[in-house]
Amino acid sequence: MLSMLIKVVFTIITKLFSIILQPILSVILLLFPDLQQLTSSILLLFNNYIFTYVTFALRMLEHLTALPHWLVVFLFDYLLIKYSIYLIIQAVRFGLNVYNKLKP
Repeated sequence: MLSMLIKVVFTIITKLFSIILQPILSVILLLFPDLQQLTSSILLLFNNYIFTYVTFALRMLEHLTALPHWLVVFLFDYLLIKYSIYLIIQAVRFGLNVYNKLKP
């Protein structure tokens, strides 16, 4: 029952984002046809550089604090999930505010 409720909530949220963002995305793609190249460059930056620096920072944290690897990874994952959930909630609230202001 709980899993069904969670699926319904996520389906509603994704449909709302799709409905809200579809006109905005179509305008952006109409104005900037080379957006695919920009997004692929950003993804390449994340994959090559940021991942390397995050890995390096985690290794340095392990060596400087003498914490075991699994604990550092657990703390990093915990903080990543914590702030990701916060950003998702803020994005949903922003989307709902935009939807409420734009509805007739």
